[in-house]
Amino acid sequence: MKKVFNLLLITLLLINTVSCSLLKDPITRQIEEMSLEEKIEQMIVVQMRYSYYVSDDDYVPFTQMTPYIKDYLSKHQFGGMIFYTLNFDDYNQSLQLLNDIKTINNDAGHIPMLMGVDYEGSNVSHVQFNTRTPGNMALAALGNSEDIETISKMIGDELMEIGLNVDFAPVADINSNPDNPVIGIRSFSDNPDYVSECLSSYLKGLNESGIISCMKHFPGHGDTDVDSHTGLPTVNKTKEEIDNFELLPFKKGIEEGIDMIMSAHIQYPLIETEQYKAKDGTDVYLPATLSKTFINDILREEMGYEGVVITDALEMDAINDYFEFEDVARLSINAGVDLLLMPVSSNYPMMLLFREIDKRIDTIVELVNNGEISEERINESVERILRLKEKYNITNELSQPETQTAGIKEHHQIENRIAKDAITLIENDNNILPLNKEEKTLIMVPYMSEYRLLNYGLYEIMDQNYIDHNNVEVYYYGSYYNKNDFRNYIEPLMEDIDNVIIVSAMYDNSDINYYGSDIADFTIEKAKKDKINTILLSANLPYDLSRFETDAKVACYYAYGMTADPEEYIDGRYNYGPNLIAAIQVIFGDGSPKGMLPVDIPELEITDGRYVFGDMTRYPRGTGLSY
Repeated sequence: MKKVFNLLLITLLLINTVSCSLLKDPITRQIEEMSLEEKIEQMIVVQMRYSYYVSDDDYVPFTQMTPYIKDYLSKHQFGGMIFYTLNFDDYNQSLQLLNDIKTINNDAGHIPMLMGVDYEGSNVSHVQFNTRTPGNMALAALGNSEDIETISKMIGDELMEIGLNVDFAPVADINSNPDNPVIGIRSFSDNPDYVSECLSSYLKGLNESGIISCMKHFPGHGDTDVDSHTGLPTVNKTKEEIDNFELLPFKKGIEEGIDMIMSAHIQYPLIETEQYKAKDGTDVYLPATLSKTFINDILREEMGYEGVVITDALEMDAINDYFEFEDVARLSINAGVDLLLMPVSSNYPMMLLFREIDKRIDTIVELVNNGEISEERINESVERILRLKEKYNITNELSQPETQTAGIKEHHQIENRIAKDAITLIENDNNILPLNKEEKTLIMVPYMSEYRLLNYGLYEIMDQNYIDHNNVEVYYYGSYYNKNDFRNYIEPLMEDIDNVIIVSAMYDNSDINYYGSDIADFTIEKAKKDKINTILLSANLPYDLSRFETDAKVACYYAYGMTADPEEYIDGRYNYGPNLIAAIQVIFGDGSPKGMLPVDIPELEITDGRYVFGDMTRYPRGTGLSY
């Protein structure tokens, strides 16, 4: 009788165990069935820029699958992969590469990957045949929510078409520091409320496309004067200060249901006071990426964020130069990070790259086995990652678009219209703009890529009958290193002209003192002496609007030109920045400027013979004329 009772008890326990297992949702069961190594691989986003790499001058980009890479990917089921311009030659090649990766995952029975790219528009656009778009600061200058949504949906649609499913955008940083060397025009504005407003429209467009968006860089990279790619920035602000400024766009994104947020490698010593002995022996404060105060306490508990947190690239100098990977893994994962982006530098030969990735996995396994990271903590991240993939129906199904829409002529026309509307007129003495098409105009550009672009715009995109091209000449002045060499070349060009347009392309604060500025100064001085109208075209960061004194000043917020000859830019094979072309069109009266400055432009002061930004504002946010 006792044996029968025991057998019945065991049977009931088995039935209960099976029933409980069946009641669990598929993701919970999946996590229980995964090995520790498989879970950790889900938390890693790898990069493979090169199939073969020896040095910066000796490499072969990873653009097609190789047996060695195929074998490695078939043995690992990474959570994701990030791609760069080097990976994408053209439309068909990119489709094939991404489909090959999906096929490997499918054949190996792997969980589908997050396949992402940095595509913010304008200067961060890592698919060279897609529509580049005007960029965030230009969109903010226009301030039309429908157009912002149109652009971001276009970006998402084109990325999805070739098989990508994550866009590491939008930038939620507030560019409150004109000396910021890395954010700049990637930001919408220097005003947190306006950044939040633009961000909301941008997210709607990305969401409509079906792609996963990723706000960055939490808790804010806008008030730095160091690029975290090359150093470890510090922001000396209190928690109350960032609550009312840097964090506002992230709060808005969380309200809008953002599914992924990227952390920043930035020290906030007035908030995160824990210090770490860096590799070089100095004491540094834990950057937000490694800070439980920021990731868990502020982002998750205080702000209520339940989505996926991904680090900025861990190969960046802000992390790699100061911290050992063992500490990076322990600190970031325990802080609440879910995805480790690029934990190994791409600058390795492929075989060594794979070995280094495996070492990183082994390091995290050891940290778990030693009790320094709990497996429960690993499970939390893996669950967030898998639920994100489930929400967006990420599969290994191949991308097979019927026709190409990425980078097509119609999309270039849309970006051109929006770029034209964003053009901002700051000054227009004596109403010299729009220019008289019958007058002779010299356009001076500092870089060859811009020279190619403007010639392309004048001769290919603009109506051949719109301007007499004999009256317009584009001149590349960047090859001259001082105004004395330049004088012999510029004086004959200015003998018989009515107008000179000087393109100033400020990429960071050092360009305020760029040698080409002396050439621009000389040209402006001579033009004024000869009664020639002068127009400043601020083509990238608008802070150079206070650097030159001209009759008219125009801002277009992005200066990307052409890296190949214009005749190669056909049928959407390459992208190019629409802003410069749009600015020239508006300057000649094809449309009216509608933009308003999205940032304050400070006065410049001279310190030790160099221009620096002062405390006074020259042109306030919202400045914008029309005609």
